Order: sequence, then structure tokens, then C-alpha cells
Amino acid sequence: MTPASSPRPPQRIDAKRLGQWLDQLDRESGEGLLGEKRRGDRFRYRAAAITIELPPSGSSTLRDSEGSQLVTATPRNLSKFGIALLVEYFVYPGTSCAVWLCGPHGHTERISGRVIRCRYILGSGCLHEVGVRFARPIDVSIFTHEAVRLKVVVMDSTSDGRRLLAGLLDGEHVELHFATTVSEALEAFGGDPDLVLLELDDVDRDALAVAEHLRVDGYLGPIVGLTAQAGEQTPLRCAEAGVTGYLAKPIVAEDLRLLLGSLRAAPVVSTVAHDQAMAALVDNYIVQLRGWVRELALAHDQDDHVAAAALAQKLRGTAGSYGFGVISEEAAFLEAALAAERPAEEIRAAIRSVLHLCRRARPAPNPLDTLTTIRSPSFAPSITAADGAGPPRPN
Repeated sequence: MTPASSPRPPQRIDAKRLGQWLDQLDRESGEGLLGEKRRGDRFRYRAAAITIELPPSGSSTLRDSEGSQLVTATPRNLSKFGIALLVEYFVYPGTSCAVWLCGPHGHTERISGRVIRCRYILGSGCLHEVGVRFARPIDVSIFTHEAVRLKVVVMDSTSDGRRLLAGLLDGEHVELHFATTVSEALEAFGGDPDLVLLELDDVDRDALAVAEHLRVDGYLGPIVGLTAQAGEQTPLRCAEAGVTGYLAKPIVAEDLRLLLGSLRAAPVVSTVAHDQAMAALVDNYIVQLRGWVRELALAHDQDDHVAAAALAQKLRGTAGSYGFGVISEEAAFLEAALAAERPAEEIRAAIRSVLHLCRRARPAPNPLDTLTTIRSPSFAPSITAADGAGPPRPN
């Protein structure tokens, strides 16, 4: 979907200088230009240059894409209600517009809005900072992984430990649930927490046995231990119990920030959920997908290549039809690796990649004015790995 346009001249400031101006603005103020009052959380949004549709010359109203002017803009920050960005031209406040937002995995969405402010940036030569208020709220997490709100379960039987972690995680865009039993942990967040933080030095219980029970009872996500007794055998002991990895004490905020950053990834959005006839079908498919995820995770842990091949075939043959083409592609890669009898660790990595994508699948939250494409994600863990640990994680 490409609007007809009257393009403006090319940008006069190179990418390096634009980056320097963005950094300077961030240092000067964290508020941006989304209105006098803060209407929602703002997140740093440094996508490549994006496009704004503006009305034809002499008009302040954008009725459709026909005859619109296309302006290249450099985004600064983003909230569910609006965006702050840099352009090389003055734009009158009150002008209607449409912003084409780009996500980290290729998702592109056209959002209607209105310019609420425009100011010249002193010393820049031509840069203006523009604030656009959206006509409807958006899901910011689709466009920047920093906006993904993680659901974290803390398993620590001591009140001091719980208070410490609550303090360290304050302001890190997470939802916390404190659990003392396996059943409480598994019931938290509808049974689908993004992370379990497990106190390994707990004198009141065998923490590694708790981790084993979490795995046996079906928890697929990462379990990260916290310990002051890290030694040569710690990675092996963690792996045998199904613990993803551990953080060595003393735990500091930066350790947790890096861990959370490694777990944040933008959702995999269905490309057909904007179709009313498909939306309910996509919802039902995601429910079915959750069951296949559990079966594939079990096949991963048991090195059951026969079961993994059968599931890979199902995913390859169905996911693309429901708008999850990237899952079909990864499943096809896994199927080929199994058929070629590739090394065991290569197959395990391929399974983890498929699992990672499937757990992030969901329908598009904003069906209007949407054009979506999706590409494969990347993942960079930031914790001390427990080699061979039970929970599937992509490389």
C-alpha cells in the first residue's frame, strides 16, 4: 500500500548529524512534544527514517492518500497516543496527517493523526521537532521492544529478598507477582509469565527441585536463578534442574536491566487479522498454537525428533495461512534440519527458534489502515547460560 504523492526534496542533514541532534534533545528534555501533559509512557523510538503523509499544498486536511505529500521524518520517541519526530520543514499545527510506523520485524502500520506542535531547533539550520497526536491509541510494543511489558514471577520466601527485587525492578516496565509455591507461580498471569526469578540460596526449600517441578508441570519460559554460591558446578546443576541460567549476587539493577532487555522482543503479528472474516480464525489458531508449543517443548527436552518433525510439518503447513508466514518459514527450516539428520545441537537451536516465534504470535491489535510484513527476529541473552537447560531459548 503506497500512497500517491508529491515528494519533498531529499534530506539535507546526514544520518550521523540527525543522531547527534536526537541525543542532544534527549539530554535536554525527556518529555518530547506529545502535548502539555504527559498522556502515557514514552519510549525511545529510533527506527530508520519514516514517512509522513501531509495534505496537498494549500490544504490542512488529509482526506486520502491521493495527491498527498510525502515527507521523510526521523522519529524520536513514541507513546500509545502520539509521536515526536524531526523533519526539515515547518508544518503548521492543526494539520492532519498520516504516519507510517515501522516495527523491528517489518510490521508497517499507517496511523492517522494531527500535528499539535512544531518548533525550530536552534542551531540546526533546518530541523523542526514535530509532535503528532494519533487519532486512535496504538500498541507501542509492536514498534519498539522497549515498550514490551514483561510479566515476572519472583520466588523468594524472604520478605527482605522480595522487597529488594521489587525495588530493583521498579521503573523497569514489568508486572511483578510474588509466589511461594509452584502452583502459585504457574497460575500467575494466566499461566504464561515471561520470566521466573528463583532464589537458589533459599534455606527453607530445595530451589532446584522447585525448578524441576515448574518444568514437569509445563512452564516453558526462562527460569533465572539468583545465588551467592556460584561455582564450577553451578551451570551443570542448573541445567539438570531446567534452570535457564543464573545471576551471581550481589544483584544490582543493571544486571536485571540487561536480563529484561534480552527477553524483550516485539510480538509476531498476524498479517491477516485486519480481515474481519479471518480475525476469529486467527484467535482460534493461536489457542491451538499454544498446545503445539507445549508438545514441541517436550520434544526438545526429550530429543524426540520424530515428534518434532510431525509438529514442524503441522506448523509449516498451517501458520502461513493464518498470517504467520515467518513461523512457517522457521518450521520448514526445522523440518529440513531433521530430515537431513543435522547435529543434535543444531536441531535443538532450530526448535528453540520456532518456539520463540510461536510464543510471541498474536493477532494485530489495530486492524485499520494496516499493511503488515514480518521477518525473523534476533535474540541476545544477557545471563550466564546453563548449557543444555530445559527451557527453550533461541540462539
